[in-house]
Amino acid sequence: MDADGYVNIVGRIKEHGHARGENIYPREVEEFLYTKAGGRGRAGHWRADAKYGEELMAWVNCGRAPA
Repeated sequence: MDADGYVNIVGRIKEHGHARGENIYPREVEEFLYTKAGGRGRAGHWRADAKYGEELMAWVNCGRAPA
């Protein structure tokens, strides 16, 4: 955490996951979201899924950009 109270994520523990028999790379999903979200914040995270093995969850900042 920096002096202003922000946390910067600088890497990943896991670079890809397996869902429905496919290798999925969060960076590819984030790059796609970047083009659709106008460059605002986005992030991907893996979670365990009983049916498919793993599932990628993504977050996009849909709020207004700071002035």
